[in-house]
Formats: sequence, structure tokens, C-alpha cells
Amino acid sequence: MRSILIGLTTAVLFAAAPAMANPQGPYGGFNLGYAMSDAETDVRVLNQDYFLNSSITDIQDNFPGDLDSDSVTFGFFGGWMWDLNNGASFGFEGDLNWMNVDESAVTMREYPCCAPSTYTIGESLERNWLATIRARLGVDVSPQLFVYATGGFAFGDADYKLSFEDTDDPIALTTGSNDDTLTGWTAGVGGEFTMANGVSIRAEYLYVDLGDIDVRTDLSGDGWNDVLRANAEVTDNIFRLALVFDF
Repeated sequence: MRSILIGLTTAVLFAAAPAMANPQGPYGGFNLGYAMSDAETDVRVLNQDYFLNSSITDIQDNFPGDLDSDSVTFGFFGGWMWDLNNGASFGFEGDLNWMNVDESAVTMREYPCCAPSTYTIGESLERNWLATIRARLGVDVSPQLFVYATGGFAFGDADYKLSFEDTDDPIALTTGSNDDTLTGWTAGVGGEFTMANGVSIRAEYLYVDLGDIDVRTDLSGDGWNDVLRANAEVTDNIFRLALVFDF
């Protein structure tokens, strides 16, 4: 699926054909694509009551790390373009897209200090939607092919979870989650090929950076209270095709 979409995206971006006009006025449409999502993660132990230094180092160094997940994405969009003359156009566009990002990872290790006692630490990230509000600026490279750059704001949901348990005495057990709407930025390039009056096919690439999401959870007991804090930096690389209708 990913290779097909990337190939079709490239073909549309660099196609050439007989001439028609650059986009003007209102438009809308539907898109279908492939999102390669990445979350670079780390964990820190705060308040050193329960863990020895060797345990803290081991936990932080062996945290599962990146959560990568690929997903089909689909949605709808609308916008408005203005003619700048000489084949150039400028406008704004908004879109709303659904996705199914769901990735988890778990690490289980012996404590360096206290074998055979072990600890297990895990994380997961779920995402269901992504929206953008972007500017577009482009030019006709042939009267039927319009290429453009785009950039603006991005918004999306993220549900990040952290869990920890061990087999030491006393047993430590904790879970935490943060379900939030993230705000970031996006930039990309695209091309629109006019097939008939008022109907175009589009290929587009977007890079999305939604920033960070944190989750903190207490690990407490008799006389000790440590805190685990995990952080995920959420990004996407999205390739998609769209059918565009001029109104």
C-alpha cells in the first residue's frame, strides 16, 4: 500500500499534459493516503526514594523507545484559491482526516542490583484523527498541471500510556495515561492534474510535527514516593491522493 501510494504521488507530481487554467475560487474534495507515524520516547525517574542509582540508569537506558506505526488515512478538505496572475495562485485549505495509529512496546529486565527481581515497563500510543489549516502557494508548470508548496497548523489527538511493575519486595506497580489534543505544524508539497472542467486529481506529501505529550505516574509506598515521567515526540510523514471538485 505504501509503495503504491508513493509511486502514484510521484507520478502525478511530475506528470505533464495539455493545457488548462490554474485553480481559482472555492473547492473541496476527498483524500486517501498512508501515514507513517513516529513517536520518539524516553522516560525519567524523579524523586529517588525506591530505586537505586543503578536501577534508575537501567530503566532509563532500556525504555522501549520509539513507537512507530503505519496507518491508512482518509478524510475531506475544502479551501479557496486566488489568482495572482502569471500562472501563480495563493489560497487557504483546511482538512480533517481519520487514522488508526496504535502501537505499544514492553521491556522486562532484571534489576542490576537485585537479581533475580525483575521490572517490566511498557508504553503505548493511540491516535485517531488529524486536522490541518494551511496556506498554499503554487504555479502552473503546464496549463493542466499545478504544483504547490503548503504549510500551516496541525492538530491531532494522542492517548499516551505508561505502565511499570516489578517483582521486588515490596512490589512496585503503577500505570498512568494522558489523553490530549496536540497542536503543531505541517509543511509539504503537492500537484494537481486537471482531468476535466472542475475536476482534478491531486497527489500530496505532508510532514507533520505535533510536538510532545507527557505522562506522569506516581510510584509510592511506605516511606517512598518516586515519579515516572515519559515523553513522546509525535510526527507523521503522509502520502495521499485526492479528488478535487471546483465549486
